[in-house]
Amino acid sequence: MNQTNLKVTKLEQTKPKLNENLNSIKHEQEEDLQDYNVEFYDLNDFQGTPDGLSNEERILLCIPLRNAQKVLPLMFRNMMNMTYSHSLVDIAFLVSDCSEDDKTFETLVEYTTALQQGKLLQLLEEEDAAMKKAGIRGSSDLYLQYMPLDYVENVKQSYSPPYHEEYEKPFGSIQIYTKDFGQIIGQSFSDRHDVKVQGIRRKLMGRARNWLITTALQPYHSWVYWRDVDIETSPGEIIQDLMKYKEFDIIVPNVWRPLPTFLGNEQPYDLNSWMESEHGLELAKTLQEDDVIVEGYEEYPTWRVHLAYIRDPEGNPTDIVDLDGLSHT
Repeated sequence: MNQTNLKVTKLEQTKPKLNENLNSIKHEQEEDLQDYNVEFYDLNDFQGTPDGLSNEERILLCIPLRNAQKVLPLMFRNMMNMTYSHSLVDIAFLVSDCSEDDKTFETLVEYTTALQQGKLLQLLEEEDAAMKKAGIRGSSDLYLQYMPLDYVENVKQSYSPPYHEEYEKPFGSIQIYTKDFGQIIGQSFSDRHDVKVQGIRRKLMGRARNWLITTALQPYHSWVYWRDVDIETSPGEIIQDLMKYKEFDIIVPNVWRPLPTFLGNEQPYDLNSWMESEHGLELAKTLQEDDVIVEGYEEYPTWRVHLAYIRDPEGNPTDIVDLDGLSHT
């Protein structure tokens, strides 16, 4: 399989400094080994803390992409809206198994180059203006006409000035990888959510994500943040918000899907974060080793408690619960 590693406009940056107090290696030995391009990392120096921004902790942002050309403007606006210091965020994209007529890779290269040059906001605004001038309207325009007014206003404010000081700043580094994993299942809603394809689809997704993180992760990364490309809105401070819970190795936010008013305004969309149940354990005993239990299908009656369904719209947004299964959103 063909594989491309494209480094896009990498800023000049200083790698984390060699720990000068290595007890096991004398200073003279360090100098000798450095002559042979040997680097030392004391991983204790790169532990994540609840105040990662003040401690200048580096983040690896991992984003897998497939046939994602149409939602790239949305994704990049969300990326720019992150208030964590962009210079401390390294981004790794994996483009895989796209259709022949898809332009995800080409658009991604164009946007990342503009982003690192501080020109992406201008480019996106020019594209929006050109679409409006041409009278081009899509399903999203029709969809917004039926959404609650407060939601529409929230979306509008999320992508409108005034922008914070980090908004147009370049990121620490960006790497784009292309590698196919044999995913041939369509990207339409019905294709992606057909119960018959869930096992193979999720296995290939897991393989792609494992490949991306093992390729991109560096010893000086204190945190890894996985991000789906099609998330419409999220807090600009989401990285800092998730960092607060240092006592947990993995943490996931609750993801809801907005719906038109005549469909109830919102839907618990992500059912992949759950608490195990006795029914789920018993079901697992009846399946083959390679079978995959997927939530939300009558074929797999687990009766697990889903994070999405225990959300309280009026509750404390900082509340946390222990989970047995986690989504990758």
